[in-house]
Amino acid sequence: MKQKIFSLLVLLLTAATGAWAKEETLLVTITAGETVTYDPATATDVAEITMTGATQLGTWYDYDVAPHYSWLNSSTNDTDKGTLEVTAKPGYTITKVVFSGLDIVGSPGSREVTASPFAVYPWGEGSAFGSAVYTSDSYTEIIKNTASNDILGIGKIEVYGYAGTPATGYELSVGTNAHGTVKFYVDQNEVTTAQEGDSVKVVVTPATGWSVNKPAGQWIAAEAAARSAVPMLNGFELETVAGQENTYKFLMERANAEVSVSYKKLLTHQDISIEAIADLTYTGDSLKPTVVVKDGETTLKLGTHYTVEYANNLNAALATAAAAPTVTICAVDTSSVYAGDTAVTFNILKAAGSITYKEAELEKDLGDAAFTNELTHIGDGKVTYSIEGRNIATVDENTGRVTITDGPGFFTITATVEEGDNYTYETTTASYEVNVGVRVKMPFIFDDDDRIIVANKMALYTVLEKAREINRSQITVESNIALTKAMEDAEEALYKKDVTVEELQAAREALLKAIDEVKPKDDTTTGVSGMSGISGMSGGYYDLQGRKVTQPRKGIYIYKGKKVKR
Repeated sequence: MKQKIFSLLVLLLTAATGAWAKEETLLVTITAGETVTYDPATATDVAEITMTGATQLGTWYDYDVAPHYSWLNSSTNDTDKGTLEVTAKPGYTITKVVFSGLDIVGSPGSREVTASPFAVYPWGEGSAFGSAVYTSDSYTEIIKNTASNDILGIGKIEVYGYAGTPATGYELSVGTNAHGTVKFYVDQNEVTTAQEGDSVKVVVTPATGWSVNKPAGQWIAAEAAARSAVPMLNGFELETVAGQENTYKFLMERANAEVSVSYKKLLTHQDISIEAIADLTYTGDSLKPTVVVKDGETTLKLGTHYTVEYANNLNAALATAAAAPTVTICAVDTSSVYAGDTAVTFNILKAAGSITYKEAELEKDLGDAAFTNELTHIGDGKVTYSIEGRNIATVDENTGRVTITDGPGFFTITATVEEGDNYTYETTTASYEVNVGVRVKMPFIFDDDDRIIVANKMALYTVLEKAREINRSQITVESNIALTKAMEDAEEALYKKDVTVEELQAAREALLKAIDEVKPKDDTTTGVSGMSGISGMSGGYYDLQGRKVTQPRKGIYIYKGKKVKR
């Protein structure tokens, strides 16, 4: 229905104004006649043909099998040439001149030159035509031959055009266009008018912060008289020009054309703002902060106006980093208001890491298997291990596994953590101390005896060994009885299963007392000299093997029957 209405409007406008261009028609045909001369003035009432400058011109010449309008040049230089001019008579406009039946040295062909602009069609080597000039009412061909004494023959000349003066063209104008500029081009020339049939290119240049939404065309009647009766014709669509941004084209019709352009606001426009994103902390999961986008004071809606895409949002990084956590805000494809995208970066801070040992100190014996102390590590920093103290053990720097190589003695194991990619550490080290003893393999030492029991048994055993060195024949009967009783009690305590520290200490004290109270016979040697040193054990420091230490250093010792640390 729309097409029928448009066609009717076209007919009405054509009839009312007569403003649209006439169809191109064949105005005159000039062919070879029987006479040898040709008078252009009598051949047609719409065009005149004038020939000048050649050696021989203006005669019909029977060349080959057909008579031709002919020229004969005497040389091949550019100065020896002629012209043929076809001129429209008043009231006519020439649009095309066609020469046919061309012959040069027996080579037939044809040549056509049109008005917008003339298309030159050479018809083989040795073309006699040098150049052409065209105006709205005339056509001039400069003719030269390519070889001396060659004859150029033209069998027929056809002149096309229409009655009337050339059309000045139809107006090209810009309608609604708020955020850019619009220019029109025919060929490579910027224009404000175009002829029917011209391919018009439209170039839109958006203002900063704007993008082309859609151009639309509207045909408008060319004459005021027609506008009063039929103010507007149909709209038309513009075709996108491939490979040229914001460039469109349409074919000019017999009406003025108006092009309007609507625009979308780019998300990079100065009116668009995005609220700063608060710092986040690494969690091990991809972080997707909410963004607030505003156009002036209006808050845009996610999903309606824009979508979001996240990148580099898993690991800790600052907003200034090369691979910064980023959220890209993209206008939805279907939006007629917004276009493009914009991006903001944000901080993902490192999480707090830590390292701690399960045990602050361990007690080991020479000969024990290699071991580790459980390390609790929160974070991703690299951990290495080192050892300090007596050279009685080694540690694997990567695993923290400790191997005891000698003893007794003390050493310290330290774990050191480096700054991680996603974790930071307030304290970068953790340590524990190892005390290595030498377990005495005595028959009264049981596997389930702890170190305090072993230490007290060894202390009691040392006193017992000293008591056994006393010459029993040199002491009084009373001393012998008391000493024997104390020694028997000591041995019973040593071999007693589940003996207590208190029982061992009581047996040792009783034995020391018996030794101190030994009385020799008159003027005899008892062998108890130096026993006061043993009795002093009750108040001195001893190592875990029961050996007295006169100058205790850092470590664990037995003092008054109890384990103490210095």
